[in-house]
Amino acid sequence: IKRVNEDFFAFTIGGIWHSSDDGLTWTLVQAGAFLSGAFDDTGLGVAVTAAKVYTSRDAGLTWAEITTAGNATKDACFAGGYLYVVDSAAGTMRVDTNTVRNGTTVVWDVTDLTVNVTDMTFVNTQLGYRLRGTAIDRTLNGGYSWETLSVSGSAPTWANMQTCGGRLGAGGGVYFGFYSPFFDSTNIARMTGASKECADC
Repeated sequence: IKRVNEDFFAFTIGGIWHSSDDGLTWTLVQAGAFLSGAFDDTGLGVAVTAAKVYTSRDAGLTWAEITTAGNATKDACFAGGYLYVVDSAAGTMRVDTNTVRNGTTVVWDVTDLTVNVTDMTFVNTQLGYRLRGTAIDRTLNGGYSWETLSVSGSAPTWANMQTCGGRLGAGGGVYFGFYSPFFDSTNIARMTGASKECADC
């Protein structure tokens, strides 16, 4: 669930849902099986299905499909004036948000050809993280090159992650969720003091 101004949006396999009354009632604004969604500071929105990317230029009220360089999208996020899309077959690509906002033809800049990426987030314009199965990668140059970070203990299969205001550590950071064979659910590393930690994030 993402918040834009005073409204909430839920990106689900049953579509994109909008609530303007703090979640008491919800209205379907876009049909589709959505994997994730995000908004930038101006209200520009992005949402992805398994094969398509949608954007919104009116803070989530309406959505339109845009063309991508691949057809196996997994995630999308905003950072430093760019919209990033992760495609598990084509790699990571980005486009200037002004291009999307103005409705002009989207020409994607493929920043990395690594496939099987399932999630990605940026802390700022240069520092970002992505998940690949049991691996956590980091970029220090806006996604043009990545390094694999060390993880204490046996590496789990990572499920998702969330940026919380800065680097890893007290008061903020990037938190990583992983699939646990013991609980059959998603656990949170660092946030709950779980055994899995990114040692050099």
